Amino acid sequence: MSSIQFRYEIPADEFVSAPLLYAKLHHGGRVRGWAALQLLLGVVFVVMAANARPPAWASYDISVGLPLVLLAFVGLYLIFSSSRMLFPATCLRRSYRSFVFAGKVFASLVDPNGFQIEGEYFKWSVEWPGVVSKGEDKQVFIFVSGGIIFIFGKRVLTSEQQDELRKLSGLHHA
Repeated sequence: MSSIQFRYEIPADEFVSAPLLYAKLHHGGRVRGWAALQLLLGVVFVVMAANARPPAWASYDISVGLPLVLLAFVGLYLIFSSSRMLFPATCLRRSYRSFVFAGKVFASLVDPNGFQIEGEYFKWSVEWPGVVSKGEDKQVFIFVSGGIIFIFGKRVLTSEQQDELRKLSGLHHA
């Protein structure tokens, strides 16, 4: 087996694709199910708070409505957070602007022992046994090691390099 050398930058589409692939590999569809349940619960809380009326004896006490306001806020929070789980690509695309590596160029060397990545201020060296998770989709290869998702975009790799990367890493074609 040989080695592969390439230079790359992580654009927004690949930045979004990598964590979505990671979530798909580790959580499957369970996150969407919980998000839908959370959304439903949030709607129920908001509807309950909007339709509830304080008892007649407490109409003069303004603090009786406070739990209803809190219930409505909790419901709105649940709705907002579930929408982030149901549509993560939108949130990830927005967060790309503050991504520390946006617009930075990296040099990578992949060989039978592992891979080395060198950036402007950082260097990483990972041996294949240290990779705890790996996967690929239409846009990227991901390798997870030490809590870091390493992203290799397919757009900078020829089909021969992609096949070699699969062989070196032990990935099977998606």
